[in-house]
Amino acid sequence: MVSWNATGECEGDECRPRLVGFIDSKDVRVWNITLNQPAYWCLHLVRCDNSLIHNVSIYGDFNTPNNDGIDIEDSNNTVITNCHIDTGDDAICPKSSTGPVVNLTATNCWIRTKSSAIKLGSASYFDFRRFLFDDITIVDSHRGLGMQIRDGGNVSDVVSLTSE
Repeated sequence: MVSWNATGECEGDECRPRLVGFIDSKDVRVWNITLNQPAYWCLHLVRCDNSLIHNVSIYGDFNTPNNDGIDIEDSNNTVITNCHIDTGDDAICPKSSTGPVVNLTATNCWIRTKSSAIKLGSASYFDFRRFLFDDITIVDSHRGLGMQIRDGGNVSDVVSLTSE
């Protein structure tokens, strides 16, 4: 998955491809893998349903901008478990560009980032609903949970049980 525009020309951030991406997919499974040094976002799910990300280690450059770990965009029923995310930008970042993000669970993860460990937005045109974050260890982060809701979407039913 690359992020060039419809004309095939790249402009600005679009010139940096995502490392791994899935678009319009169901039952995505990303298991037991290490992802290293993305030039931009590392793992990007767009309009996916019923996805499981398990035992994934992400090592990005702590000083690279827009070096997100896992971006969940317009996707529903996503579970992230037993992950190690070490990145320079947002570690787990749901976005709602063309539809809501519903039923996101992240458990038993270790996160190190210069930005938000978990950030809702900045694309926030639609709602964020039913999120559960539990047993998340966060180190060297500017924010544990950040919400950059600026496009009209709403946030409801977000639960964080235990985080360090």
